[in-house]
Amino acid sequence: MKKGNVEYLKPRTQNPGGQETVSQQFEEAGHFIAELRQTLSRSERAFQGLKDQIDILERWMDYYRQRLQHAGRLSENGTALLGEIRNRLKVAAESLKQREEERVRAFTRQHAARSAPDALGNILSIFETEPKPL
Repeated sequence: MKKGNVEYLKPRTQNPGGQETVSQQFEEAGHFIAELRQTLSRSERAFQGLKDQIDILERWMDYYRQRLQHAGRLSENGTALLGEIRNRLKVAAESLKQREEERVRAFTRQHAARSAPDALGNILSIFETEPKPL
């Protein structure tokens, strides 16, 4: 019997007495078992490789499933969170604008209080000076 062949399925040769000897049967059975073991070994290696790849695929799927769940939670809460942030920014912008207007008004009042007497004095000094003869 040859390895990788299906000779064990062929009719067995018989001895001249018409009966197959027990040693021939054991020999064929041994070859058959050896071939089955080789096939099983190759299959196990192939299945182990597939199993490893399936394990990797399952880990990736779990990883992406978790990320999708997180993304789903963010999208559910995200709209409300963005609305709240928008409202807070609007209040902060109005407060900043109000403070800036108050600062400008205060500066303008202080500047006007300081510059009015100076301007009036400058105007009066112009009229008080005598023109120089040519």
